[in-house]
Amino acid sequence: KVVTANAGSCDVSVLDVASAVDADTATPIDVRRFDVTNASGVPLRAKPATMVVEPSSTAIGKACPATSTGADGLVYVAYPGCRLVAAVDVATTRVVGGVRFDDVGAPAILQAVELATLTCPDECSAEPRQAGVHPVALDLEHDARTARRRLAIGADNSSAITVVDLSATTSLPEAIVQVALEDPTGTLGVRQLALTPQIGMGGELHTIADELAPGGQSQFVYAIATDNTVRVADVLDLGLECDTQVDSRFLRDITDVRLLSGLPVGDPRTPARRAGARGPGIQLLGDAVPLSLDIIRSEAIESDTRLENDPERLIGYFAIISASNGGVFVVD
Repeated sequence: KVVTANAGSCDVSVLDVASAVDADTATPIDVRRFDVTNASGVPLRAKPATMVVEPSSTAIGKACPATSTGADGLVYVAYPGCRLVAAVDVATTRVVGGVRFDDVGAPAILQAVELATLTCPDECSAEPRQAGVHPVALDLEHDARTARRRLAIGADNSSAITVVDLSATTSLPEAIVQVALEDPTGTLGVRQLALTPQIGMGGELHTIADELAPGGQSQFVYAIATDNTVRVADVLDLGLECDTQVDSRFLRDITDVRLLSGLPVGDPRTPARRAGARGPGIQLLGDAVPLSLDIIRSEAIESDTRLENDPERLIGYFAIISASNGGVFVVD
């Protein structure tokens, strides 16, 4: 099954993929629509902006479950007009948890007693969205090495990135941290983001060796901001934005691997930025505007004859950024 969240109709659809690809014109394509509801069964008619899915716990090819939707699992849906990121049980399309932002933009985990009375504006009947922080960007990362699950949330009218620790068994929220991005004008927002796995920093082994890394462990959020740069924040232990625009001439005498792994914005140890930098974020070349991004892990290729320091040998973790000019940028 494929599940979609529909901004045009304020509901979700479940598509039976087999019915769409069986090449049998006599068999109709099976698409069913369902309201997302609170725990009392009352529909939430807000417009979704994006959706992410919890990691699969079963093998591909499993028979579809005998649920009302024919699907199961947990999805997180961002409802900017409701200041809500809802955890929705796909089997029932009911909200079973989530994170909601209050009037001043502070996030809080939805409690069980709130689920039955949860309401949202009926945006498909032209009710206005709620004022406040509007979450529009999500990424969910299950780190197989550490067994840690985290959800990253970005809002198009807030410079804070919210990271939620999820239960390893239920994928429901357990704890929240926020990282503030540099925002001198007070107008910065986030359009899209990606969360890396936990990464071991540094090393010269020409292979991925996260457990042996001399610079300790880090986890980063890469976020496409409304200033058209890609902001980077260390969200594991530091909880700080990293400055990607430091003048490299001032880095020659810095040998602290931990510091070089992510130079904190505003830290007295972080050197000055290069001339012309718009801020701490990654600026793409020319007139390129970042549109989307994701994180990849690239292993060494067996029997690769290229030199170990060949830049075309991508070994490690990389951000892949697509741009408005048709280009794709690879960020180490």
